[in-house]
Amino acid sequence: MHKKIKLFVSMLVAAAILVFLPGSSLTARAAEGNTYSLKYFGGDINDWRYVSGSTFEDGMYHRELYTLTAYDLKDGDNIVVYPSDAAPAKNLDLGSFKLGSVTVHQGAQAVVSAGSIKDCYILNGAYASVNGEVTNAYLYDNATCTFHNNVLYMVLYITDVPHSNISCGGTVGEFRIYTTAGESKGAFYDIPANTMRLTDGTIQFPVWSPNPSEAYLQAKAEADGTASIQPPANETPADSSAPSAPATDNASDEYDKVPKTGEDGTGLWLIALTGAAAVLYTVSCRLYKKAK
Repeated sequence: MHKKIKLFVSMLVAAAILVFLPGSSLTARAAEGNTYSLKYFGGDINDWRYVSGSTFEDGMYHRELYTLTAYDLKDGDNIVVYPSDAAPAKNLDLGSFKLGSVTVHQGAQAVVSAGSIKDCYILNGAYASVNGEVTNAYLYDNATCTFHNNVLYMVLYITDVPHSNISCGGTVGEFRIYTTAGESKGAFYDIPANTMRLTDGTIQFPVWSPNPSEAYLQAKAEADGTASIQPPANETPADSSAPSAPATDNASDEYDKVPKTGEDGTGLWLIALTGAAAVLYTVSCRLYKKAK
């Protein structure tokens, strides 16, 4: 009996040492998404084909779209759409996956459907129609795109003056225009559903706010994974009364000493395991003396 308890204690202590060696960690980390490139083939194929990676070159071995959506694609993955020799006769249906990003390459055409897209890139000269909620949309120069659902944040990058044709059937939390030199050409917030229009670079949405609402700031903060978000420079939110920063005191200092989610709490775990081992060893010694 004594030998069994002693062996168990030894194993417990050994496990604690192995787990908490320098470089070890118990923090779970999400795997990075894979990237797949797609291209439409006409003629006898008449469908979308894909390869792994961010490059789709002529002559590469490619597979059928249904294989991608049925076996390979998962939430968080990235899609790159390459231009085809002819206009696609079929939509690029990616199911209900929550994609990390979708990039429609220069000169490419596609009607893309997904559950949601975190980052959507529509490059110069691309023609796209996007179905699914979009967190961030980035469009470049002479891009043409229709978003059928809500877009939280949308920005158009231009060389000189806007030429793009952009519309959104859902709401747009924020729309901005930047030149390649980094100059801002305006910011528009809280654009109602089915009103956002940019025709040949001309803004045609009648209703918008010059300042971000609290609802938008909260949604953007949640999407970015931040506790708070500050208004852009030289701009004031609709409600300028911001809560004051919490006072620094001993209680907050003590709180900062406690490991938070994702931080290394190995010290506390090691103390707990070592203490448990000590208790078990003491009990085993007493049992052993009584047995004698």
